[in-house]
Amino acid sequence: LLFPLSCTMEPAKVTATAEAPFGPDNDLADVVLLSSDGVVFYVSKSILAIASPVFRDMTQLARPSTSTSEIEEGEVVNRGLPVITMHESTAPVLDALLRVLYPGQPPTITDISVIGGVALAADKYNMQCLLGWVDSALTSAVLISGSSADVVLAYMVARSHGFGSAIRSA
Repeated sequence: LLFPLSCTMEPAKVTATAEAPFGPDNDLADVVLLSSDGVVFYVSKSILAIASPVFRDMTQLARPSTSTSEIEEGEVVNRGLPVITMHESTAPVLDALLRVLYPGQPPTITDISVIGGVALAADKYNMQCLLGWVDSALTSAVLISGSSADVVLAYMVARSHGFGSAIRSA
């Protein structure tokens, strides 16, 4: 597998909370995303819904948690928000995806496996707005990387998603 996917549908155990602006101090958050490796992201349904019709439907169906059992242990503050477990997205992938969606400077990511994970999530959640960033990020990562393994991985990601400029760079 190019990008590890979780095969279990069991809730992830909470291991940490995301850094700002996705931490528990995000007063505008109205939904919680839980990455496959247990990192909690406090986010806005509106931003997710604008970026993805799949997220729009998911957030409309999500119900507020009545207990903290969905977010287990530790210092995690649930605040009664709906929790959506992102079974296939690790914290670095989810963080990169959200930083591209949120207003501000898009992140500079050089880890091709993270960029590939964002591409998979963009496909799964029908986030067409991310595809240009993924193509550009892959192209930049190939130009920066001296590793032939990275170039091959970037080519495979670019080829599977039809990213022309990244294919030419690889």
